[in-house]
Amino acid sequence: MRKIFVMLSMVLILASGCGRFNSSPRVSRFQESKVSFASPLCLTSGKLGFLKPHLLLDDEGVLSAVWIDEATTFIAKSFNEGETWNKQIISSGKQKRYEWWPFCFNKNFQGDLYLVQASNGIFLSHSNDKGKTWTGPVQVNDDARKFAYCRNPTFAIDDNENFFILYTKRKKIDEIDPWKKEAKAGLYLSKSLDGGISWSESVLLKDIIYTGPTDFPSLLSYKNILYLTYGDSIYKSIDKGQNWKRILRLKSKFGNIKIIMRNDSHGNIYIARARRKVTKDKTGMLGGGKKTGFVDICFSKSINAGRSWTPPVHMNDTKLLFEWKMAPINITGTEKMKYLTQETREATPFDIAVSENGEIIGIIWKDWRSGKGELYFSYSLDSGESWSKNVRVNDDSSLPMKVGSLIIKDNSSVYVLWTNLGSHKSIPGGFVGDVNLYFSSGRLGK
Repeated sequence: MRKIFVMLSMVLILASGCGRFNSSPRVSRFQESKVSFASPLCLTSGKLGFLKPHLLLDDEGVLSAVWIDEATTFIAKSFNEGETWNKQIISSGKQKRYEWWPFCFNKNFQGDLYLVQASNGIFLSHSNDKGKTWTGPVQVNDDARKFAYCRNPTFAIDDNENFFILYTKRKKIDEIDPWKKEAKAGLYLSKSLDGGISWSESVLLKDIIYTGPTDFPSLLSYKNILYLTYGDSIYKSIDKGQNWKRILRLKSKFGNIKIIMRNDSHGNIYIARARRKVTKDKTGMLGGGKKTGFVDICFSKSINAGRSWTPPVHMNDTKLLFEWKMAPINITGTEKMKYLTQETREATPFDIAVSENGEIIGIIWKDWRSGKGELYFSYSLDSGESWSKNVRVNDDSSLPMKVGSLIIKDNSSVYVLWTNLGSHKSIPGGFVGDVNLYFSSGRLGK
């Protein structure tokens, strides 16, 4: 049976406070930062580039980092807070579509590790010995078509050890709504009630037009409640994914919205996103020209399961400008591609992290305040009431590329993982060259 998100706006406003903030946006109170980061440590280098690296910390203090280089999936572990790392291969040859960020990395309450990968399907692997050995991958999706393009998985485990995996793929012909012929892809859910041994039939949750690199969902669980971010909205399910209700929808007058979401051990929800404002629009109706404005990296939270949200507050302690150029109407082919793939020098949030007790929150993002794209960090020691001044994480040799991962412990330790673009040359639609993976750590002062 086809399950569809509950989208009726009037019902959402009355039942869940969808999109409702407690008051208008407020100005941040910035405190002096008392954190310093160790010199970045290069974990590895690759020729074709890495997907978004994932960083996890278990209850024994072991750090695990996972990334993909070409068709090989690697895991590195550190038993001394990131000073040294042991690297090994998880799988080789399975991963092929590296440009789509097609994997996720998670753990359960016992510390077992789970890796979900997309390679002509969605596959789950499991390790119960901190990543030394892995079970053979179990296929999750039930669509065996070669060109289904299953991508962008996200994975969560509830308190009853039920597994949930969401992913995007192209629809089958009979799944396409005749009234929405342009929506040829969808967001699908599959679940396992026996610890990942067997999986349910994948159920279509939402129609989407295109499964590109920005079309990846994010899923998390608290007790037996599931929360999902996708596009400009957050959804909640209280019945193991059978039905979903939108609890927040954000608006943007320019550009796509990407929400990054985390929760703490009390069930509070924390989100970060970029909020854009165009101050000058000199684009023409037939093409050409540019838009200019500024971007804020914003934070908000909910302490009542998404019924209401604190007013957004921006993390950046200086104005972050952006510029976007539109291709003239007579520009085509590879010249037009230069506009479509342009670096807008727009501030981009990478990750948000919350300590288990919810008292410490940190956010990392990339911005161009210095003229170069650099990785910045801000933190709060009072659950988001006030924030530190921004601190640069990278040095001049480890400028961030597009992705990063962040962890914060209750004892104020901070761990950061990010990618760096090394020597390369630009080509239409991307680049060819080296990509490096860097790690750094710090301790917050109080």
